Amino acid sequence: MHHAATAESDWWLRLVERWPYSEKWLAVSIASVVHAVSLWVPCLFFTTVAKMGWLADCKLPRERKDMDPKLPRNKSRDWDALIEQIFGTILLVPLFVYLIFPSFSLVGISLAKASPSMPEMLTHVALMIIGCDFLFYWFHRAFHHPWLYRFHKKHHEYQATNIWASEYFDVVDMVFNILPGVIPGLLIRTHFVTLMLFTLIRGWQTAMSHAGYDL
Repeated sequence: MHHAATAESDWWLRLVERWPYSEKWLAVSIASVVHAVSLWVPCLFFTTVAKMGWLADCKLPRERKDMDPKLPRNKSRDWDALIEQIFGTILLVPLFVYLIFPSFSLVGISLAKASPSMPEMLTHVALMIIGCDFLFYWFHRAFHHPWLYRFHKKHHEYQATNIWASEYFDVVDMVFNILPGVIPGLLIRTHFVTLMLFTLIRGWQTAMSHAGYDL
């Protein structure tokens, strides 16, 4: 390939060169792993914290009704959320990446490109955070409209913060929660590596906003 000379000194191009399948499957594989890490590490961490009784002073009330932090959690709903997140990790996220991958080529993003510099990564991550927050605010606000709320009300079965609520969505709602994290990167034609770094950051932000702890 015409990137062979550069691949000798660039870790990302070496990976792309040695990957035995198409760039699409490389993107699907890496994005699926990154999503799994950004979801399951916080979920398992905060579940362990709750089980062991750590950080008790930082724990937020579970229910808004009477703000009693000792209310029993809805374990059945947590199991439903667990099953759905397994389903999302194994099927929905890989399928989503597979379907949107052609848009990478449309905007001129190629995986066979040398890894980005640190200044470029930091700049693009900052731009994606701003863009994602803007889009997420308006998408989320739109889904509180009476006509669209039917797709969003499932997420609000959790009446207060809970780590298992972080990706407890209707499928339609889930897609529109992912898009704000993808669209800004496509618009600025960011490197795939930068997009994955942003995905990790965004995943942690999402987990922290649902974890139920004031850290």
